[in-house]
Amino acid sequence: MALNINSNFSAISSGALSAMKTHQSAMGTSITRISTGSRLNSAKDGAASFVSAKKIQTDADGYNALYNNVQNGATSLNVAEKGVSSILDTLRSMRELALDYSNLSSSAQGDDEGSALQNQFSALQSALSSLTSVEYKGDKLLSDAQSFDFETTLDGSVDKKFSAKVGTNALQNENGVVVGSYNSSTSAVSINGTAYYISDTNKLYASGFRVGTYTASSASKLATFTLESSVKKVTYTLNTTSDGKLTNTSLSGVTFKYGGNNAATSVKVGNITFKVSDTGELKSGKIIGGTLSGNTLVINSTETISANSSKYNVKWNAINSFLTSLSINNASEIKSAITKVSQEEAKIGGGLAALDYISASLQNITNAQYEAYEAISDADMATEMTKYVKNNIYAQAAQAMIAQANQSMASVLNLLQ
Repeated sequence: MALNINSNFSAISSGALSAMKTHQSAMGTSITRISTGSRLNSAKDGAASFVSAKKIQTDADGYNALYNNVQNGATSLNVAEKGVSSILDTLRSMRELALDYSNLSSSAQGDDEGSALQNQFSALQSALSSLTSVEYKGDKLLSDAQSFDFETTLDGSVDKKFSAKVGTNALQNENGVVVGSYNSSTSAVSINGTAYYISDTNKLYASGFRVGTYTASSASKLATFTLESSVKKVTYTLNTTSDGKLTNTSLSGVTFKYGGNNAATSVKVGNITFKVSDTGELKSGKIIGGTLSGNTLVINSTETISANSSKYNVKWNAINSFLTSLSINNASEIKSAITKVSQEEAKIGGGLAALDYISASLQNITNAQYEAYEAISDADMATEMTKYVKNNIYAQAAQAMIAQANQSMASVLNLLQ
């Protein structure tokens, strides 16, 4: 074998130099993953996983923003509801004073007792003006008619589609991540921690609201579930006929059946019949479809949801429009005002109830999205530390072999002696 010094073939051809570079590169990757806690720090770490993780992270951030927006919006409704509640308390006190005043004789109404009642009534009437001036972020919540839109989906599209996993009760989202379960024998569905029920007409319900659709499995496809964009409650104010039955000539597609004392025992909305329970709940099978209280009928959404709608709307009339010309001499007028204000309070309360559902659903979806993102992108710290130690040992061994190969070149100097 010839002796030469221009090329150290023993170090290069043995693979020691290449091995050292490979192990040092692997050590650098492990150091980055250990330092950041992430397995995917750039697309080169896994192009397909990197793109999938970024897509899931973008969705998760979007749903988190929607959740925060709904929470902020619910705060304004809470302020409005508290204000209306205080107005109703004041109106009830005013009605009591009006009834007490009406029970006084004409002479008594003009003496000190009558004057005291009038003074109290005037003070409460002045308080109403202050109570209706409630503002939140510049919005006059009670003195002006209000309409709030709450974004509930990303890009105004259908929230998510889910499919049953072959051979199991698991439900997976479009990214293949298991996010819930489906029991075909009981028609019970759980998606991102929220319980759903499938109706006989393959509609998906949660907490009485129709929120999606179900497509049964067949030989060519799996069972699929589609969550729609929003939930609604429709509130009707009904009239009463002379015989005490509820009616409303402008309310098409809704009919009532009555029992004793002309009390409604069932309500038919479209082609769905709801039984009226003793507590005023409307039920159809396992579905709670609304409430019937006095002259107020609240129907949880049945066929009125649009899958392309991305907003939930809450609106009510100006409260102070019902508070004009109240007089201590007219208790019935005050009672009428109480009824009208109560109906507006029901709209606000119904909106809050729906926002609670939307908020919980968005939070569950957000958490599931972040969990899916972390499952794909997070580094296994124990594995990365083990790889780092292994590659460090290999790199040091390769470096030692290169040093040994370099020593063989020193033999050339012996020829000069």
